[in-house]
Amino acid sequence: MTDTPGGPWDAGTGPPAAPPPSGSWPPAGATPPPGWPGYPSPGYPGYGQPPDPRRRFRLRAVVIAAVLGVLGGLALAVVTVVVVALVGDDLLAPNVVDGTHEGVDEASAPAVGDCLENGPRSVDLADAGEVVDCGETHGAEVIGIATMPDTRLPPGDTTVDFFADGACRLAFEDYVGADYDTSALFFGAVVASDRAWEEGDRRVFCLLDSTGYRDGRGSARGSG
Repeated sequence: MTDTPGGPWDAGTGPPAAPPPSGSWPPAGATPPPGWPGYPSPGYPGYGQPPDPRRRFRLRAVVIAAVLGVLGGLALAVVTVVVVALVGDDLLAPNVVDGTHEGVDEASAPAVGDCLENGPRSVDLADAGEVVDCGETHGAEVIGIATMPDTRLPPGDTTVDFFADGACRLAFEDYVGADYDTSALFFGAVVASDRAWEEGDRRVFCLLDSTGYRDGRGSARGSG
């Protein structure tokens, strides 16, 4: 019997050999029978050889590593969010408050431009003797005095710290004439204690740390 043109095989060739059972492979170097489904064609790399199972293992390892990397990144992000939520603003507080005052009499309180003998961490604003000539060695300089909004209860430390940082940054730029973030100078804030707050004192004294300016001699006003 011969086939006609357009049939499943050409005349004289006969039908293709039946594929061997699934999962069997010819010996290495042998030519696979025609029509074996899924077997590499002549000239294709690996022709006549079964697939290397190690390739599947390597691919699987790459996929597992990628999945673990994604899961690790998600876990780190979740931990970060939880930490920020638990710690809150305390994690970002600028920490510019160097001390508190127990209330300062208006008549004896230092004014903007006054130089103080001690630095922001040890100054006693209620002591009129703290004010010295700016030509003498001194530890601090009053660059601004801000007033916090009035509330019945004293605000939390973090709230006071953020307010002092914002107010004293503005005072620094006005007084020194430079952007605080690019300046080599530092300031500290002295705020009202809880008792002073209850007595109605809302003042925040912004004090330049004078040790960073000409070793504490001279005024930094307008120094840029």
